[in-house]
Amino acid sequence: MPKLSAYAKHPSVLSWRYVTREESAPRFLNVDLELTSRDSLDAIVEAFGRQHIVLRDSREGELNYASFEVGRHSTDPEATIVQLLDLVENLMEGARTQFRNAEARTLNVGFESGIRHPRIEYVIGPSVLNRVARLDCGIAMTVYPAGRKPWLDRFGAFIRRCRYRL
Repeated sequence: MPKLSAYAKHPSVLSWRYVTREESAPRFLNVDLELTSRDSLDAIVEAFGRQHIVLRDSREGELNYASFEVGRHSTDPEATIVQLLDLVENLMEGARTQFRNAEARTLNVGFESGIRHPRIEYVIGPSVLNRVARLDCGIAMTVYPAGRKPWLDRFGAFIRRCRYRL
């Protein structure tokens, strides 16, 4: 839903116009934990799928792929990364083994671009980076073009999440 912006053409008259995503400021979206493994990721999917969003759970050829995001994320990438790290560090042994055996473990920080206020900055502190390194994870940044429909992505994730609640 576009935001509304009011501006005065005359001191006593307000005029409204739609502010499209293309006119909005860049913003942080979320952090996804993305895993790639030759082994099954079922225990991790089961552990995360109970309370969080499973964005992907698939097999292509010899590789299994899974990606997750926390159900309630922060407006700050570092805080969201910390939530994901807490989840990983508290996995039960079977899921923790699957996590350690994965070929790739990536925390993908997502942003949406915009044309207003073109600069945003977030800091991920050394203590969080040390935790990421101890878990042998990488950090990626993805900037999505303004105007995409993130609610469609969320709806698809919601549908996939419902499958784990049945």
